[in-house]
Amino acid sequence: MLFAVVAFSCLYLLAALAIISVKTNFKAVIWYGILGFFSSIVMLLLGAPDVALTQFTVGVTLVILVYIMAIRKQRRVRIGYISTPHMIYKRNEELNGLEWEIISRIQGLEGYHIEPFEFENIQKALEALKTGAVDIVCGGLTNESVEDLQFFVKIPYLETILFKIGDKEVDYLHLKSLRKTEEKIEAIPTRKTHYIFLLAEAAEDLKNFIISDLDELEASGELKKIVERYL
Repeated sequence: MLFAVVAFSCLYLLAALAIISVKTNFKAVIWYGILGFFSSIVMLLLGAPDVALTQFTVGVTLVILVYIMAIRKQRRVRIGYISTPHMIYKRNEELNGLEWEIISRIQGLEGYHIEPFEFENIQKALEALKTGAVDIVCGGLTNESVEDLQFFVKIPYLETILFKIGDKEVDYLHLKSLRKTEEKIEAIPTRKTHYIFLLAEAAEDLKNFIISDLDELEASGELKKIVERYL
């Protein structure tokens, strides 16, 4: 009995440390539930089944449900996008593409409600991001798409190459689109860059989630599979 109490008490402490170390609200809520479960077990082992039952029903189940509903209701993620083949585009009235598959994970994993907004060009999307009308902008943007970082945060997620065509530079996706309409294009590789997600400077929770999720996707090999699926 003593060994079981000590063991679950140690697990309780580990869960408490996990709560303060995770980077997203949703994961913190899940770990809070695990902590409450271990707390209930310890109380049960110490001979207080009524307290254990109360802790489990109110302190775990009810509190987690309330937290999740509150997170989902209060946090809307407004995604501004420029329709771009392979990256983010509508098909049968539903959004698809590499960037959409990555960014929409925030709805399933974090519980946030996503609202997409389409823009005609990058200038209008950046203005919306600057004024707070949207939280994230994507659509085949590269590091070179935005020079002013006073209001924005760049999150690179995929390396690509810039090509020189005449007197201008284009990325791989734009080159791919041009080759569908023009038979002969002389494209000279110039330098490496990255495709990026662009966030409002104040969206710290979104930045932490996206960076953490990209690390997990890359470590598991899932990011490579997503890229191969669309590119």
